[in-house]
Order: sequence, then structure tokens, then C-alpha cells
Amino acid sequence: MKQLRIALFADPPIGTWALSEFYKAGIQICSAVSVLPRTTRPDPVDEMEKRAQSWNIPFFRTISLSLNEFKSEFKKTKPDLIVCVSFLRKIPDEVLQLAALGGVNCHPALLPKYRGSVPYFWAIYRQEKTSGITLHKMIHEYDAGEIFLQKELPIEPEDTTGTLAFKCFALGIKLLIQFIQNLKNEPLPPSIPQDHSKVTYAPMPDASILKINWNKPSKEILALIRAGSPFWGAYTLFRSLPLKIWSARISQPNSKNIKPGTLIISNGRTEVAASDFFISLESLQLEMLRFYSGSEFSTLSTLKDGESLE
Repeated sequence: MKQLRIALFADPPIGTWALSEFYKAGIQICSAVSVLPRTTRPDPVDEMEKRAQSWNIPFFRTISLSLNEFKSEFKKTKPDLIVCVSFLRKIPDEVLQLAALGGVNCHPALLPKYRGSVPYFWAIYRQEKTSGITLHKMIHEYDAGEIFLQKELPIEPEDTTGTLAFKCFALGIKLLIQFIQNLKNEPLPPSIPQDHSKVTYAPMPDASILKINWNKPSKEILALIRAGSPFWGAYTLFRSLPLKIWSARISQPNSKNIKPGTLIISNGRTEVAASDFFISLESLQLEMLRFYSGSEFSTLSTLKDGESLE
């Protein structure tokens, strides 16, 4: 029986992980594609490309999937199926059509909920109890194709965007391998349409979302801090400078109704009043400067008990 030829569209670091797991599982990878721009050193794509080359897998790094040169070279790899995981660029229809069976995307949410690039942020920000993975057909519209399978996973109270993303893609890569291994050289398995009346979206959070409002309940504030970690950072203003808060926990009740945003320095801890409880700050970053633990921040020589965060 002919083994399906899989083209993996993925960006590192998840792409490097997926490539390695596919290879270890014996999947025939006919090519790997990344569009991540060269913006950092060390370049994260270098490791993915190095692994692909060591396994004799053609590797493409292109600035655009619409370039005729890319499409011509990609066509030569003769893919049966395009598999997409952690890949934020839209794959043009003419590229999807180069694979005999089209494309399957691994989306880290339970579609039609949270279509878009960062569903894990919004799941934590909105204090959802569960998230999950959807494998679906790739069509012209983002994340809108018919669903092959879904699997739910719990969101733990201590999860951040980073830990939830890791858990989602660990599950997603496992499900993709099983999905591919179960395929024969035949059409894709049955799928069901999404309920478009239940669609919600998950765009990148902007500064207005990430700014902490200390008048809100402590659970909402903590959810924002967890959602912002480790990529964007929920922030407040300290003496007019942005102060990012990477981790925190709920402390004692605000039984004396101290004004929300007020800093309390006590026993080596830095706490901030919310509307109902105090929040103990554990990891902070002042503007683009160094990181502080809550205890380190409390010892700053100019810090005054009773100052306010905005």
C-alpha cells in the first residue's frame, strides 16, 4: 500500500517539534515549509531546516507562498496532503490544490469557537474551563473548514497562555500523527460542517486589552496576567512607566476597602489592592529593563508604601 506523502507547513518552535515527531513516527514527509522571517539571532528556523536536511526532507523558506518559484519547486515534491500546525500565514488555494487530498489544519481550540491566531490567550482571559484541538479541512476562509475530529482538554487554574499552548500542540501533534497513520490512499474521512452561528474570534490582544484595571475583581485581573504570560505581558503604569506583570497570586481580602491600585509593601512582598482582594506580585518587568521578583521590587530604595499603579 502506498504511503501518503505529507507536506508539513509549520513555523518553529512548534514546527521543529512537529517535524521531529512526524519523522520518528515514520510518516513520509515530502517537504517542510516555513515563512517565519529572519528577525532574531539565533534564527529559530535554522534548527528546523538543519533537521529537515539531515533527514533528506526538502525544506522551503519563502517570504510568500504565492511566488511562482516556490509553487513550482513545491509541486515537484508531489504532496498527497498538506498538514498545517502553528502556521500563521494563509495558504493560497492554488497551493492547497497542489496536494491531491488538499490540506488539514491543527487548530488549538474547539471550533467554531476561537477562530484566529491566539485562541489560548482568549480561553484563559475569559476564564474558560476547557480548551482543545480541532483537525479540520483547509479552505479559503481561515479556520472555517469542515471538522474531522476534536478533542477537549482541561484548563488548569495555574495555566498561562504558554503552558496551554504547549499542552494544545502536544495533543495536536499526537492527533495529527494518528490521523495520518489511519489514512489510506483514498479520500479523507467524513467531516462535519461548522455551526457558523456559534463562531467567535481570537485575534492578537492589543494594549487596551493587556492594560490592567485594578478596579476589577482579583480573579479577572489574575486571568489577564496569566493570559499575557509569557508572550505579551499584562501591564500597569508605575510612575508613568509601563510595568509588566508576568506572574501573581491572590492574597488577603481587601477588607478595609483600600483604593484599587494601591501598593502595599509588607514582609518583603509587593501587593496591590484590587476591588475585593490584594494581589501579590511575583514576577515584574519595569519598561524594557530587568526583571524583578515581588520581594526584589519591594526593596527598591525609592518605592513607597501606599503608592498607586494606574
